[in-house]
Amino acid sequence: MTKEELIARLKDIEWDDFEVKEAADALPKNVWETVSAFSNTSGGWLVLGVKQIGKRFDIQGVNNAEKIESDLMNALRGGRKMNFPLFPTAKKYDIDRKTILAFHFDSSPQKPIFFTTINNTFIRSGSGDRRATDSEIAAMYRDQMFGCKSEEKVSGTGFNDLNMMSLETYRNHVRYYNPSFPFKDLPDFRFCEQTGIIKGGELTYAGLLMLGKREAVLQHVSNFWVDYIEVPGPSYSEASTRYSFRMQEQDNIWESYQAIVQRLRLYANNPFTTTSSMAAPEDESELYALREGLINFLAHADYFSAMHPTIRVYSNRIEFQNPGRFMVDMEHLRDRIQSNPRNPGIIKLFRYAKLGENAGYGIDKMLKWESLTGEKVVFSGDIESAVVTYFRPGWKEEVETEAMTTPMTTPKTTLMTTPKTTPKKGVYQRNQILQIIRVTPDISKERISELLDLTVDGVKYHLRKLKSEGRIEWVGPMKSGCWKIVEVIENDLKENKKDKKKELVEIQLVEKKPKGTDSSQLVLELVPKLPVQVKILIMSLQDKEKSASELLLVPNLVQVYSDKSPVYFKKQVIYPAIAHGLVTMLYPDKPKHPKQKYYLTEKGKECLIYLIKNGIE
Repeated sequence: MTKEELIARLKDIEWDDFEVKEAADALPKNVWETVSAFSNTSGGWLVLGVKQIGKRFDIQGVNNAEKIESDLMNALRGGRKMNFPLFPTAKKYDIDRKTILAFHFDSSPQKPIFFTTINNTFIRSGSGDRRATDSEIAAMYRDQMFGCKSEEKVSGTGFNDLNMMSLETYRNHVRYYNPSFPFKDLPDFRFCEQTGIIKGGELTYAGLLMLGKREAVLQHVSNFWVDYIEVPGPSYSEASTRYSFRMQEQDNIWESYQAIVQRLRLYANNPFTTTSSMAAPEDESELYALREGLINFLAHADYFSAMHPTIRVYSNRIEFQNPGRFMVDMEHLRDRIQSNPRNPGIIKLFRYAKLGENAGYGIDKMLKWESLTGEKVVFSGDIESAVVTYFRPGWKEEVETEAMTTPMTTPKTTLMTTPKTTPKKGVYQRNQILQIIRVTPDISKERISELLDLTVDGVKYHLRKLKSEGRIEWVGPMKSGCWKIVEVIENDLKENKKDKKKELVEIQLVEKKPKGTDSSQLVLELVPKLPVQVKILIMSLQDKEKSASELLLVPNLVQVYSDKSPVYFKKQVIYPAIAHGLVTMLYPDKPKHPKQKYYLTEKGKECLIYLIKNGIE
């Protein structure tokens, strides 16, 4: 850690791998708690000579740096204080004529690390130290290799074993969502060293699994596979077919994350955004709750087990099933901040990208699903696996009751039971109908029925319900009019303490297609052949027209065209979409108009509906 990096970190208190303490004349008594905590989790920097005052850090310095450093290093190396010898890296900094000492502790391969007695075993929780529970200490003994495996070097690997496209998209995500990250602008190899992707010239298991090429991953983790399945029923036996969608095997965790979050968007409400994950880094949507669960799922899986991590989307629930048991106290999962990550190196990489909360806080975000949907999140497991189940809103009680017991769920460890009552039926279907109406206001009831596999009477019911709730209304004549979405947006104007106002967001009338035209078959044939970037362009134009410069801010497009000119971007992405009749110009007669913008044609909206249902594959 350089002096500049230290100063940068002193401006941010959100790190779970960075702790400051006063030490003017001697070591503080609570220094051993932090030593234990860093050694038992994912390591970190202990900085002496800095005082934290609220959210501000005051550099006070140490008066006898040599003695304090000697006292700490001798106590740790000689094994006189901790149960195992520790060998931290020590550095000295001079800032504002004051001396600061910094010690870096690696995650110890021999856990638990404690001082005096085993009761003095600590772990990192959020940005502080917390005494480990008996169950956490027992878990360290049983699974200590899994607590540091992700940070071990993979012999025989190197920088060339990384998937360069995965690394590029990951780095762009870090730059976009974590602009203050101190290593974001380093060259690729240096960035990988600083973030733990590479150690001593070799990939760590975290780096390999997160961003590696498929052949390299399978060579060293032969059973790697994150399985994602959508089942059209409450169980395999009750489904019309075994599955309606199954994700192809991906190269690594990062590619799996991006593919899965696109699919999960189909099953959760979320405000539209053109981010790569379709959810803002900090929002309160259902998708955000699912995304937090997905990140925890990927970061805590036992990738060396014979069992695959699997996500199953049933008609009434979404199940995240991981190989490896829960490594936290199940009895206090909901009322206590807990952290004992199986793969700290992987969760750290997600955190650098502003994906996932500080260790221990992600459960709160996952449980947000309950207040948003009225349904439960259930944590269950046995000696071989851990299962998190999100019950989907709008399904009958008897279906949910039958689906509660799965092969990997045991009654003894299930924390909650199926809710006795369910919210209003059809919430999920009505949200899908709203998505379709938003982009095709003149769509017929029969067409909605085909798209969502509902009966026409069912569509009529949901439309009546949406009208009674004041969410949609019909504008114009019965045969030539269209739907208008009425969304209530409440703005709390604090500066002048006015009452909350309601704004109506109207969908403009669109020109109806000539009778007798049906582009459905053409769309089905065209969309799979479109380049991925054109598909992303279509998704990005879902909410409104955009200029080329606005489109270049879309993360997944930035990843490829950030260093290209707008002219090159238009030739590679916008013009092919126009050639296919999917996108058109606001000023078609003046292509170089200074206020030129682009929007979806009717054919483009058909493609958008297809992509909403099937994802960008």
